[in-house]
Amino acid sequence: MLVEGKLLSYRSDLSEVYRIRQNVFIDEMGICKEDEFDGQDDMAMHVIVYEESGSRNAVATGRICFDGTNCEIGHIAVLKEYRKRKYGDFAVRMLINKAIIAGIKEIVCYSFQESVSFFQTIGFHLDSDEIIYNNQKRYKMTVNESDIIPACQKNLAKV
Repeated sequence: MLVEGKLLSYRSDLSEVYRIRQNVFIDEMGICKEDEFDGQDDMAMHVIVYEESGSRNAVATGRICFDGTNCEIGHIAVLKEYRKRKYGDFAVRMLINKAIIAGIKEIVCYSFQESVSFFQTIGFHLDSDEIIYNNQKRYKMTVNESDIIPACQKNLAKV
């Protein structure tokens, strides 16, 4: 099975990104459409992850917003039937890599409680107690280049 990640800029067709976010955040999680589609997509860079298993399926997405100094990763979504296959991890790592190449020192995300451990496996640290962000309970998390945990890290027992 082939997995492909593609970065999209504001000039790109975001219809697959929007379809995945609609499915995950609005239909599945009940987030209101105005909070999910917040008007920042045209200023963001997006990632779309495709699984090719006979046909090419868009299965995950996420975005990163830059202001020249700071950046925020968010709207990480994986279609329900494709979860637990590391597609979200792949999407986040693509976005982190883009930020590091751009010279960003610290990357922020505002995680739902259910996603805190996911972001911690990548190297994000909790930076706050529960806060309200875009009308939802979230946790501010940060990561810098030296905190990133390699994706293929193995625990090797001493022999």
